[in-house]
Amino acid sequence: SPHILLCISLCPRDLAWMGEHAGFGGGVTLNARFCGEAAWCRTRFEAEPREHPSRCYNGLVGSVIWRARAAAEEAPAASAQARGEWFLRIDCAHIRPGQVTFKVQLQQQPGASWEQLEAVQEGECVWRLHTMSGTDRCQIEGDLWPLAEHVDLPTQVLKHFSERGSGLHASGWPEEVVKELETRQVSGEARVFYCARAFVAHAAYSAFPEAALLTFGAWKLGLDEDVFSAVERLPRTVSDILASADSEQKTMHGNVYVHKTPEDIPFFCGDFKDLRRSVDEVDGKQFPCYLHEFSASALLGRPDVELNIISRLLQRCAHLSPHHEEITKGFFADAGVSFPGHCDLISWNQSCVQMLGSKILLSDVRWEKTKAMASRFGDRGYKDGVSIPVEHLSAEQSAMLHEFGSRVLLLPGDVGVFNTSQFHASTNPSRGFALFVGFLTWPGVRRFARDPRSLWACGDNPSPGEALASGVLRSKLRAARDAFAQSGWREVMRCSDDDGARWAEICEQAEAEICAGEERLYFTSSEVPVIPLELGLFGSEVVRSPNVLASSLAPACFGLQSLEQRLDSYQLRLNNKAVAELLQLADQKLTAGYLFDHAYAHLELANDLHDHLVGQPCGPALWSQACCLSEAVSLQLARVRTTSLADLEGLAAVFPELRPFEPCARRCAEARLDAAVALLRRSLRAPQSLGDWPPPLRDMLEADNLDALRKFRNLEALLRRYSPDASTGCCRKRRRKK
Repeated sequence: SPHILLCISLCPRDLAWMGEHAGFGGGVTLNARFCGEAAWCRTRFEAEPREHPSRCYNGLVGSVIWRARAAAEEAPAASAQARGEWFLRIDCAHIRPGQVTFKVQLQQQPGASWEQLEAVQEGECVWRLHTMSGTDRCQIEGDLWPLAEHVDLPTQVLKHFSERGSGLHASGWPEEVVKELETRQVSGEARVFYCARAFVAHAAYSAFPEAALLTFGAWKLGLDEDVFSAVERLPRTVSDILASADSEQKTMHGNVYVHKTPEDIPFFCGDFKDLRRSVDEVDGKQFPCYLHEFSASALLGRPDVELNIISRLLQRCAHLSPHHEEITKGFFADAGVSFPGHCDLISWNQSCVQMLGSKILLSDVRWEKTKAMASRFGDRGYKDGVSIPVEHLSAEQSAMLHEFGSRVLLLPGDVGVFNTSQFHASTNPSRGFALFVGFLTWPGVRRFARDPRSLWACGDNPSPGEALASGVLRSKLRAARDAFAQSGWREVMRCSDDDGARWAEICEQAEAEICAGEERLYFTSSEVPVIPLELGLFGSEVVRSPNVLASSLAPACFGLQSLEQRLDSYQLRLNNKAVAELLQLADQKLTAGYLFDHAYAHLELANDLHDHLVGQPCGPALWSQACCLSEAVSLQLARVRTTSLADLEGLAAVFPELRPFEPCARRCAEARLDAAVALLRRSLRAPQSLGDWPPPLRDMLEADNLDALRKFRNLEALLRRYSPDASTGCCRKRRRKK
C-alpha cells in the first residue's frame, strides 16, 4: 500500500521489523537497468527465505538475498523479459560524512556465480553497480537502505533483542548526531556489515582504520541461544551484581568506576567482595557504576568457549588472528555511565558484542587526531580523562564528542570492532552488558609491534613482548602464508583474482614488522607513520621503517655461568656499587612492564655478588625476588579475572622463563608461592647491608607487591614472627613462650 511505501522511505529499519512480524514479505519496488539497456524496468525485490542455500556458510549468516523480477503492474521491456529473475544482496555500507558506498553481490541468473560489486551513488537517487576494476553491471534507481537493513531473524532469536532503543531521546547531545545514530547507527565514519562472511573477510584484510559494525552479529556469528538466556537473568544494576556474586561466594576480580559526577569518577580494582564494599562506601549513596574487565564466563555461568567470539571465528577461519585474548571480558554499565577517552596499553583491535542495552563507541579514524586528542583530553581513562555523559555536555565534553571521527551505536545483538591504538571512549545511554575480546589481525601487526612504549606493558592482558619473544607470531605467519592453499579459507574470503596478491602483501609487511619488533624488543622507540596497507590501500611496496631506538630496558643475559661472565655482560665490576646497580636494573624491569624473568635474573646475580663480597646473602635482593614470584602469581590470576588458585587448574602457566615453572598454572602458582616464602624468610634473616635492613614492620605489612603471598600464604603471620629492634634496626625472630 502507499502507506507502507511511505514507511520505507522514512524509517526502513522500523518497517523491516514491522514487516517481519506483520506478515509483510519484505517486498521493495525500485527501478533497475543493466549495462546496455536504455529504459528503466520497474523491478520488484522480494526477500528469499533464510533457508536459501547461499545464505549461510559454515555457521556464518549472510545478508538477505533478494529475488528481483519485473514488477507485475507493468509489462516489462523485451530485455528485462529475456533476462528473467536475478538476485542481489547487500553485504556492507561504508558510511562517511556526505557519502555512502555499498558492497553488494549480484547473481544475474539462478545458479550463476555471485559477483562482488560496489554501489556508488550518482545524482540524487541512482546507484551505479560496478566491479572492483570499474566495469559497470547495472544501475538501480531508488533507496537501497530498505534492502540493506531488512531484518529476518528467527522468532526465537528475535525475542532476545526486542529492546533496541538508542536511549538518546532525552540526551543533551547535538540533534544532528542523535538523528544520524538513530537512523543508521553511525555518525561520522564507519562500516556497517549485514553479512557475517563479509565482516570476517574484512577483518582478515583490515587494521580497522575506522570502526566496523555487524548488525545482529551475535546471531550471525553463531553465539548459542543459551548465552542470550543467561544474560537475561543478570541482576539489574552493578550493585546488585556485586551483591549477588558476594552472596554466591564467586571468586571474581574486576574494575569499577563510580559516576558521582562526569568530573568526579572514583575508580576501584579488586575482587568483587572488596568492590562491593568500596561502591557502598562512596558517600553512603548509590551512584551509577561501570563494572568492567571481569570474567564474563564466571558471571554468566557459561564456559568461555561459548562466549569468545574470536576463538569461535578461528575455528572457521584459522588465520584470521595470530594473537587474541583467551578470556572473554564482561562490561556491565548502569544507565548513563561513560568511559573516559584513552588509548589502550596494547595496540590491537577490540571486539564488542552488545548483549543488553545500548552502547556508543567513539573513536578516531585513520589515526588522524589520536595524538592530539590524547594530549588534549587525557590518555589513560582515569580521573584526568574526559568522558562524554548522556545528559548535559560541558564545552570540553562537547568538543571531544565532535572531534571523534567515528560514532557508532551498538544495539542488543550487534558486534562492533575498533582499533585500540586510536583515541577512543564509550557512552552507555541505557543499562547494558557487553562481551569484549581483544585480538590482532595481520594488517594490524605494525601498531602492535611498533608501539613506541615498552612492549612489555600490558596491565592484566598478555603483552606484545610475550608474543614476539615466544616466537608464536613467526610460526603463525608461516602458516598464514599458505592460507590460499586451503579451500575453507578461500570460500570464507570469497577470493577474487587479486586477493592472493593482497594477502601476500599483508604477510610480507607483517614479516617486516615482526623483525622490527624483535629488534627493539627491549627498547622504547619513536613512533612510526601510518602506512597505506593499514588504511586498506593495497598495491604498494613493503614499507620498512627503521627503528629509532630510545631508552634500553637492559635485558638480562641468560645462559652465562660464572660470576665474572655475568658481570661482564652488564659491564660491571666486582664491587658493592654493582650490587646497587643490579637492584636498580630489576626495578626498571618491573616499571617497564612484567619482565619478571629478567628482573629475577638481575636480583639473583646481585645476591650472588653480595655473597661473594661479604659472605652473606643480600636481603633486598632476596626480598625483591619474592616480590617477582608473588606478582607473577597475581598477574596470572588477574588474566583469568579470578581470585582463586583453583580456577587456574588446567590452564597454561605464564612466564615460562621464571623459575620455578610448571606447565599447569595452578601447580606453577603453588610452587612460586612456596619459593617466595622461602626467599622471604632468607631475606629477613639477612644482615644489614646497603643501608638499613629490613624495613620497618609496618612498611613490610603494607607492601603492595606481595598481595598473592598475603592472600594465600598468610604473609602477616610470617612477618610478625620478626620484629625490628629499635636501636639497631636489625630483624630477629620473636621468642616463643614456653
